[in-house]
Amino acid sequence: MFSVKSGKDKLNYLKISLNAINMILNGKARMKTYREVEEIGHDAFYKCCIAEETVSIIAELKGRMGLGDFSSHSSEFCGPVRIKYKGIDIYERPSNDQEIVASLTLGMIDEHQKSEKINRLESIEHNRV
Repeated sequence: MFSVKSGKDKLNYLKISLNAINMILNGKARMKTYREVEEIGHDAFYKCCIAEETVSIIAELKGRMGLGDFSSHSSEFCGPVRIKYKGIDIYERPSNDQEIVASLTLGMIDEHQKSEKINRLESIEHNRV
C-alpha cells in the first residue's frame, strides 16, 4: 500500500510525508504518549492531549472526526469467548477480526464431525503430523 516516489520524500498513501510518519512513530513521541497516559489515564486518549493531536491530524487529512467523538466514547467489558474443542476449553478475547472466525470454525468442524457430516480431520492424510 505504501509507495515512495523515487528521489522524493513523499508517500502516496494519505499524502503524508515520510517525516510526518517518522514523527508519529519515533521513540520520543511514544514515550511522551506513555507519560501522558500514566499521568492522566485513559482520558488522555479520549478527552485530552492525545485526542487533541489525533483530531488535529484527522483535520489535516480533511477528516470529520472531532474531539466530541472521542470524549463521548464509552467502553464495555466483555468476557472472553469460550469454545470447547476436543475436550479443551479455548478462550479468546472478543474481537471483530480473524480470532473469532477461528473459534467459530473450530466449533463448526466439531459439530459436523459429531454429526458425521464430515470425516474426522485426523483421518485426512494432509492433516497428520
